[in-house]
Amino acid sequence: MKKTLALLLTIVILLLATGCGSSQTENTSGNNNSDAMEVDENLLTVDITLPASFFENQSEEEIKEKALENGCTDCVINDDGSVVYTMTKKAHKEMLKKISDEFDKSVSNLVEGDDKVGSFVSIDHNDNFSEFDVYVDSTKYTSLDNMYVLGFYITGAYYQALSGVDIEKIDIQVDFIDNQTKEVIDTASYKDYVENNN
Repeated sequence: MKKTLALLLTIVILLLATGCGSSQTENTSGNNNSDAMEVDENLLTVDITLPASFFENQSEEEIKEKALENGCTDCVINDDGSVVYTMTKKAHKEMLKKISDEFDKSVSNLVEGDDKVGSFVSIDHNDNFSEFDVYVDSTKYTSLDNMYVLGFYITGAYYQALSGVDIEKIDIQVDFIDNQTKEVIDTASYKDYVENNN
């Protein structure tokens, strides 16, 4: 379980850091809330504003060097500590596809791979990772199995934020469904999780 969640988080962060484009364009970003993630689509580029908490214990030089090494066309550190990465629209689209593809592999691994969860039969999700249907064998399902929603939350929240969904509107709904009867036996919500853990 811990290995799977760590893998999902690592994939998202690595793809975010390496998904930047390589052509030179103009950056039009300004100061933003340090706790929010924003996507601003310009004519040829996309500006992604990441919260200051992503860059704790990193110097300004380290942040800019890493961004430029990974092909971002620009990197601006705002007064509040948030960081704006600029990338081409093509690179942004490719980054979202990579996140989607890698997450699909991770989901497949939960159903039939090395990290197979005993009760999971199949997992379906919509295109923006806001809804997940986890079909389970109810005779094997336990409340511990719904701990896997954390992996769904991490990927769904990052994907939606990087797609331009307002941080306050991000939600992920996970339904655990009896594979035989098709009845929902448990439900989890990202918004509820965030509110309960504030």
